[in-house]
Amino acid sequence: MGKKSNFFRSKNRRRKNIRPPKPIILIVCEGEKTEKFYFYGFRKDAGISNVEIEVIGKGRSAKSLLKFTQNKVKNENITYDQVWIVFDKDDLSDEEFDSIVSKAIYENKINVAYSIPCFEYCFLLHFDYYNTPLTTKDCIKKLKDRFPVYRKNFGDVYYRFVDKKYVAIENAKRMENKHKKQGNTKPLFIN
Repeated sequence: MGKKSNFFRSKNRRRKNIRPPKPIILIVCEGEKTEKFYFYGFRKDAGISNVEIEVIGKGRSAKSLLKFTQNKVKNENITYDQVWIVFDKDDLSDEEFDSIVSKAIYENKINVAYSIPCFEYCFLLHFDYYNTPLTTKDCIKKLKDRFPVYRKNFGDVYYRFVDKKYVAIENAKRMENKHKKQGNTKPLFIN
């Protein structure tokens, strides 16, 4: 009779649990803290653990934000599954804004999340629907009227607004539908 094989007993043949790596998302924000705190709060609240998210707040203009992001993606030893830049239109001219959005999306395959005129506009949508153009100054004033304790760089900014997030989502959808009905397709004309 032949010798029994150790094939099924061999530790070297044991199947190892190999998990695929988590997708990695890079979000680079114009603001140094507010947006960064918001995205990390959102991630924690949503219980997102199957994705690695790196959020960087640069405190730079939108143009230099794009350049920083391009360099980071090019020079890092990390392959990002998604790359985002987050910025405000603020004082950018219409041409500068369109140029940055176009370069990010079409030339660099970078996703863009922008607010017109500013990130505080997004917070305002947690309270009310606005269908008229607002300046950054208007947004901050209206936000402080509705939420007197608001100040930039709240560490828990996401949690200050989380109970009204569905109101904000509905107001944003309503605004998006309004723009679609009016034929506004350029980013510049969509809050």
